[in-house]
Amino acid sequence: MLGLSRNMKGGKVIFSEFMRIGQDDGKIVYTPRIGTTTAPVPFGLIRMSADEAVFENLAHRFPQRILYRREANGSLFARIEGTENGKTRTEDFPMQRTRCEQ
Repeated sequence: MLGLSRNMKGGKVIFSEFMRIGQDDGKIVYTPRIGTTTAPVPFGLIRMSADEAVFENLAHRFPQRILYRREANGSLFARIEGTENGKTRTEDFPMQRTRCEQ
């Protein structure tokens, strides 16, 4: 599965992410790539249910965990979390379905 995310401001892309979910040695792996200049980083699936998937890479600087959860109202919630400079850090990304317009 492939995905693309981009954030726009004033008609310009200010953030982009390419995502891939695939198999590596029989394990499910989520591999995001931020922008076009950073290397992709693999995160292995550690927990999955009908409404949630959690991926982890404890060797990564930040984040070490990525969570996606389908909410009861049909929206998607994402969170990145881990430790950075000895401090626990999280970032939440609530999303909702929208029309794609050009």
